Amino acid sequence: MRFASDARLAFGLLALSVLALAAFVVVGFGGPLPSRALRSPASEPAMRPPAAGTEFVDVTDQVGLAPFQHDHGQGVRSIVDAVAPGLGLLDLDEDGDLDLVLLGGPASRTGVTILLNRRAERQQLRFEDVTDAAGITWRGAAQGVCAGDVDGDGDVDLFITVYGDNLLLLNQLADRGTLAFVEAAQDAGVRGGRWHWIRSDPLHPPEARPGPPPAELGPEHEVVEFSTGATFGDLDADGDLDLYVANYLSYFEERHAMQMLRPTERERLERSEPFRFQPQTFESQPDRLYLNDGDEDDLLFREITRAARARDPHGRGLGVLFMLIDADLYPELYVANDASDNVLFRNVPADPAEGLDLRRRFDDATAEFGLHDPNSGMGIARGDADGDADLDLLTTNWRFQSASLFLFRHEARADANGAIRSEPTFEERSDRSGLGRATSPFVGWGCVFFDYDNDGDQDVFIGNGFTSPREGALACTPEKPLLFQNDGAGHFVDVTASAGPALGRAYAARGVVAGDLDQDGDLDLVIAQNDGPVVVLENRLPDLGNRSLTLAVSLRPMRADAVNVLVTADVGERRLVQELLSGGSYLCQGPFEAHFGLGRLPRADRVRITWPFSSAPAPRYLHQVAAGRHREILGER
Repeated sequence: MRFASDARLAFGLLALSVLALAAFVVVGFGGPLPSRALRSPASEPAMRPPAAGTEFVDVTDQVGLAPFQHDHGQGVRSIVDAVAPGLGLLDLDEDGDLDLVLLGGPASRTGVTILLNRRAERQQLRFEDVTDAAGITWRGAAQGVCAGDVDGDGDVDLFITVYGDNLLLLNQLADRGTLAFVEAAQDAGVRGGRWHWIRSDPLHPPEARPGPPPAELGPEHEVVEFSTGATFGDLDADGDLDLYVANYLSYFEERHAMQMLRPTERERLERSEPFRFQPQTFESQPDRLYLNDGDEDDLLFREITRAARARDPHGRGLGVLFMLIDADLYPELYVANDASDNVLFRNVPADPAEGLDLRRRFDDATAEFGLHDPNSGMGIARGDADGDADLDLLTTNWRFQSASLFLFRHEARADANGAIRSEPTFEERSDRSGLGRATSPFVGWGCVFFDYDNDGDQDVFIGNGFTSPREGALACTPEKPLLFQNDGAGHFVDVTASAGPALGRAYAARGVVAGDLDQDGDLDLVIAQNDGPVVVLENRLPDLGNRSLTLAVSLRPMRADAVNVLVTADVGERRLVQELLSGGSYLCQGPFEAHFGLGRLPRADRVRITWPFSSAPAPRYLHQVAAGRHREILGER
């Protein structure tokens, strides 16, 4: 058989050679060359890499952020140390500038640092640490942050996820006139839960169980609740913000110690990544959904995870986002899970016959919306990737999986009565968009859609970093970030190498946010590093005539935030759209403002602001909105 196969192969190769020679003769002497592949290299101009058209410059020291570092103290020793931190970039004191919320590790001076942007006072970008003055003294292993006006007093509050007890920092700006925070997680019912571990079978790894350790086991059996991503959204349209908190895994030393004794396959995996860094080693921790049942005088949340059917029992949650998808304008919920499938929960009416004290609940609609993604999800970004005036979805993943890009589509489907209806769905386009191959070698974390060159297209930035330490080191392995330029039709080109030396350096990136820090009309970047310093990258976009419009939106007197508000801008023949989100990227909070690149046009012809829920008042329209920064404060709906 071997000789027969070789003979067939030799004959096939000979035939192909003859055909190739004949084709060369016909093409080479019978007419012009049809492709570059057959042209002489000397006749071709040298290929140049695509240019970003701007430079991102590291200005961390100049803006006063050199002292601020995420610090574990003892280095990165397990997966508990490897996934944080996120960060926040938003206007906390309502002076029109974007302020920073930095998250610390166990050895940082504070677990939460508040830095106010003093650009207006000092005539240059500079941040001032006001943590002590704001009344924040907590220290611990902070993970992520999301924001929203949860108590309806007219200022923006912060929810901080923690490896341990979560924090709810209520902003007192409206009451006191100065920025200050009061911690209220315990009283509001959102601190999180308790866990313990037991060993029921000596031949199998020990398991985590809900609740504090029983007296007979003792405190050494306690397991910490590991919260990561969080997002606010008004899931039942009652005018206040509800909360979803993603939990990651139940980490305890006895679990991975037992796993190390497993058979040969486990030993092989241990060589590629230590057990203590493998999420599969540990059981998932269920996420928590909280309904805001409070009023003006008493803020109180009620956990409704099981009742609302928002259970994701096998998910190791990291990124999470309330977002608008279908025409009813109630927010759906998307969860990016590490080492387990991502989930899309659709917001549907609750059936009174079920006896639930709920207006709305969730159905798992992952397959229905075409969002099945078995990769190891990390970060989430929303933006119009293909320029068709609707919002697409990007998630970052583990190395060799590449980022996942899902484009929003409408699909004709028959309903129960046979009538054809147009239903929302998503189409996976990671490889065809140009993102697949470029992102595959890296572990992706924070990600943002942002128009860095103000040409009207949503570009992409991704922060990368490997989780396991280098050989003999106690720090996560840094990786280079990626900057992608959008051609306007959903195809992305890697322009990182031409965007300045700062993007040529490697970072242990986790959270990433974009915003116009210095109010020069273009979007800058902030990167939170694991066990390392924060990095501020200023966008030095040349003045080539491109303009931008930034619109900050708030709702008064009821709320200071604009969670899940849709902002669309008609610019020439194009329609641009953004959704203002609580949470997103990776464990981050970005600005509650929409930034639109106008290209060379001086204004947007029309801007429409649409509030969530079909029962909300009619959209607000603004006409002939000039380039620059604007703030729109809307009355109570």
